[in-house]
Order: sequence, then structure tokens, then C-alpha cells
Amino acid sequence: MTAFIADERIARGYADRPFLHRQVMEMVQAGSPGISFANGLDVGCGAGLSVKALRLICRRVTGIDVSGDMVAAARAACTDPACTFACGSGEAPDFPEKTFDIITAAGVVDWLDADRFLAGAGRVLRRGGTLLVYDFWITDRMQGNPAYTEWWRCDYRKRFPKTAAGPGGLEAAAPRYGFTLEKQASFTLEQPFAREGLVDFLMLQSCVTAQIRRHGLDVEEVRRQLADSLEAVCGEQAVVYFDGYYRRYSYYGNESDTGAGQKRTDVGGGGGTVFPPPAF
Repeated sequence: MTAFIADERIARGYADRPFLHRQVMEMVQAGSPGISFANGLDVGCGAGLSVKALRLICRRVTGIDVSGDMVAAARAACTDPACTFACGSGEAPDFPEKTFDIITAAGVVDWLDADRFLAGAGRVLRRGGTLLVYDFWITDRMQGNPAYTEWWRCDYRKRFPKTAAGPGGLEAAAPRYGFTLEKQASFTLEQPFAREGLVDFLMLQSCVTAQIRRHGLDVEEVRRQLADSLEAVCGEQAVVYFDGYYRRYSYYGNESDTGAGQKRTDVGGGGGTVFPPPAF
């Protein structure tokens, strides 16, 4: 597992980030009308925004995160009695087998070992359950402002090089663990920011945090420098673009989901005639 270290500063900031998770969940609902679950698990819940999003389609939600600071921030920000939080690993969720109907993972799978995560998810998911993996990230694009793109590439990214996450590989590994991809989508979201709010958001990025820790930088000084440089290319209000994706998997483990006749030896298994779809 690639380390993603969250301290109290980051946890507090995450609780105030834009609620883009809601828009993703609304897309999932639009793509699968009537989707609803009884018991859900949100892996890498952070400060609770992804738990609030899952609650839109789930009666009970448990959020887990390896960071105690994140869990504390989530409990403070989300007081819905149907939502509970605990410290825990997304690679080895400590729950009884077949506990959950859905597992969500928002912006976390690149920080996990794909094989361990999928094995753990399969253990606690019920047969026929859903795994919803999604992420979104701020881009170098600002509405009507090409100067921002130039600033991002020549100033911000040079001072704060992109950090490397884990090896990924979940998409390729999923079938080996009994997960079938049912639907996927990519999207772009528009997010308005006050300039000071955009500075606050950028200060929470892993690339900024990495530089602060690596070089022992003063957080407030870094923020001041970032605000001064952004002021030269950005007005008081702006709209920034986020790109993202979601993938919805169904879990059947080693069993085929082929209907009530699946145990009959005289049907299925590729032994019959395959009929093409009718032409309309």
C-alpha cells in the first residue's frame, strides 16, 4: 500500500471541500434508475463526504479510514444516525463475511494494493453486491481563462510536482476476484471557487503536502506564496473544471449468474445454439 498520510490540518480541510461526490452519485442514479441498497461500506471515507454521498442510495452506511484524524473529522461533519465511522484498512476490512450490499471507494484505489483490496471486498460483499469505484481531480482548466492553464503548468506544477500513487491495476484484476464491470462513465464537472477557497483546496493536494513534509516548509508561508502567485492570473471568483470517472461492478465470486436453470447439465455452458439479436 502506498502511504497517504493525513494529519489534522488535512482532515479539517477535507471536511470543507466541495461536495462533488453528490454529483457523481446522482450520475450513478441516473444511469441505473431505482438503484438502492440496505447496508453500505465506504472505504477510505476521509472526512465523510463520500459517506454522505453513499447515504443517498443506502439505508445504512459505515465509513472506514486508516487515519484517526480523518475519522474524527468525519464524525464531526456527519451526524446522520444511519452513518457510522471506524478506523480500518480498505485492504482488509474487519467485518463479518457477506455484511454489505455495496462498497464504494472514492479516490482511494490508487493508494491500495488492488489484489488485497478486491479480495477483502469480495469477502465482506454479499453475492450480487455492488462495488462502485470513482474519482475526480482538479485540472489545469479554468472557464474562460487560458492564463490559469499556463500558471498551472509553469508555476504550480513546477513547484509542486505530481506525486506518484500506487501501481493501480484494479480494472484488470477485478475479473479474477469475481467482479464483473456493469457500467462505466467519464465526466467533467464545473466547480465555482472564490480565489481564497481555491487556494485552500490546492493546499490540500498530495503534491503540496509532499513538498511541505519533504522540505520542512512552513504551511502558512507556502499558502501565502501560492495565493500571491494565483492572484496574478485569477479574479476573485472562478469556475474550475474537474475530470473524473466511475466504474460499477457486480460481485458473484466464483459463481455464474445465469439464472434458475444454471444447475441443469443439459443447458448453458456454450453447448447450445447462439441466436443473434433481431434486426429492427
